[in-house]
Amino acid sequence: MLLSVDQPSASPTATQVTPVGVMAEAPPSDLLARRLSRVVFGSSLMMLPVLLTISWMLLGEPRSANVGLSGLAAVWLLSLVGAVAGRLAGRLLPVRAVFGDDAFASASIVVPAVGLAVVAPITLQAAVGAPLALLAGADFDGWMAFAIGGTVHVHLAFAVSMGLAAMRLARGHDVRRVALWPAVVLSFIPGALIAFPPLLVWVSGWAISRGFVRLARGWIASDEDAPSM
Repeated sequence: MLLSVDQPSASPTATQVTPVGVMAEAPPSDLLARRLSRVVFGSSLMMLPVLLTISWMLLGEPRSANVGLSGLAAVWLLSLVGAVAGRLAGRLLPVRAVFGDDAFASASIVVPAVGLAVVAPITLQAAVGAPLALLAGADFDGWMAFAIGGTVHVHLAFAVSMGLAAMRLARGHDVRRVALWPAVVLSFIPGALIAFPPLLVWVSGWAISRGFVRLARGWIASDEDAPSM
């Protein structure tokens, strides 16, 4: 008589591994499209310092050509075109789990926050300063060169504050404002025009951060109202 030996059953505690490439449940294409659009938009805005630095290195003194304002306009145009392209791509691409997970959902709020923190301050300054410079027969590129190069620590502090606030928003916290004090404090470091730069940092930072918080809260509410699969 042959003895039958039962095969050992898998342990209930054994870890089950899901292949990385397996398609998984993900948000509907419209939700994916919105998130991808926001990520592309924010990533494109972050190109401004890189683009201006390369342009100034190639063309020399920024005042010799309207590199600053042209670069600023080009980055905004690129970002808007990228946002549209990202939205279209999000509707067409295969929906994989990576686009539906919490990390990508958070990135769709944090990336545009950092991008706007990089570009929006100098855009506000250009909206006011460029016309005044034109009336005075000067240009605005010299100020842009100083604002991006000479106060990079202030811009970095503001970008970090915006990113942290956006991350808390994406995680469900009730965020109403962005901490502006690190950027304001750091704006005292250069020492020139001791009262004006901190005031400028606070006013522009308050306007940008307040607008972004409202926009991001709208994004999150819209994402939550999206239909399920």
